[in-house]
Amino acid sequence: MSDSASAIADSARVRANAEGTIIRLRDYLSLYDKLDSLVKDRKLWEREKNQIQASIDAASSRREVAEQSIRRSEANLEDILERFGAPRFASVPQASIDRNSYLPIVDGRKFDDLSSLGLQVLVNVAYILANQRTSLSLNLSFPGILLIDGITSNVGHEGLDLQRVENMFDYLISVGEELGEQLQIIVADGNIPSRAERFVRLRLSENDRLIPL
Repeated sequence: MSDSASAIADSARVRANAEGTIIRLRDYLSLYDKLDSLVKDRKLWEREKNQIQASIDAASSRREVAEQSIRRSEANLEDILERFGAPRFASVPQASIDRNSYLPIVDGRKFDDLSSLGLQVLVNVAYILANQRTSLSLNLSFPGILLIDGITSNVGHEGLDLQRVENMFDYLISVGEELGEQLQIIVADGNIPSRAERFVRLRLSENDRLIPL
């Protein structure tokens, strides 16, 4: 009986040790499974991180390209305003473009704050021409046609105002001669300077309308 009891006890100990070993091995296996899952998750996170970083880099690059285009337009705007002889308000004139509204700023004054409608006309025409020149020089997607209506409506017709009107038409003529194959300019106005008469293609009046009543 004594030998049988001893054998049973030994067998129980062996079984208990085996069960303990199985439990530890299962725990180890669970840890390895968790480690493998973490490694996979880390790879996914790294991949997602790289994708996000690539998107950030691409957006940053596009922003820098856009900023370069805006600076080019600002330089063109300053040049055109000088060619127009537009009135300025600073000892060191500076034309810029608002980065929020993308409207022109002249010597620190926003477009809506310009002192007169005549000045707004000068700046507006200069601004759209600056954007056209920029788009052509940088090969950007921009309509190759420019429609200007009432270019002299709010600009005076004497002294400096008359000179500015003539300067605008002179510049438009020079742009047409320079970029005629790339940009078509159509101006509708009732006061055309004599120097622009040769470019008139159509005359309308109350008695001769484009679209009859």
